[in-house]
Amino acid sequence: ADDSITVASWVRLESLGAAKFVSEPGLFSLGLNEGGKFEFRVMTTGGEYAVVSAEGAGVGQWYRLEGTVDGSRLSLRVEGISGAKESESFVSGLVRPG
Repeated sequence: ADDSITVASWVRLESLGAAKFVSEPGLFSLGLNEGGKFEFRVMTTGGEYAVVSAEGAGVGQWYRLEGTVDGSRLSLRVEGISGAKESESFVSGLVRPG
């Protein structure tokens, strides 16, 4: 069986604060955490795991978020477009929130 899933969304923030952009309760969520960073969270029978962006989000900027889980690997790709410049960050790992 294929245990992989990819969730993607374009978002533009009007304010900073915890929010879920795409979610399936009990399975996964892609959103913004209370610290103003993007987060991809996956719930499994073995526990809850999350990967968090290295940099914080900005208000009024467009972002393309892509969260992927593939077996035991969890990753989050954040692409930001602000004016004419583009930035991208990628983090991966399987981290249990604590």
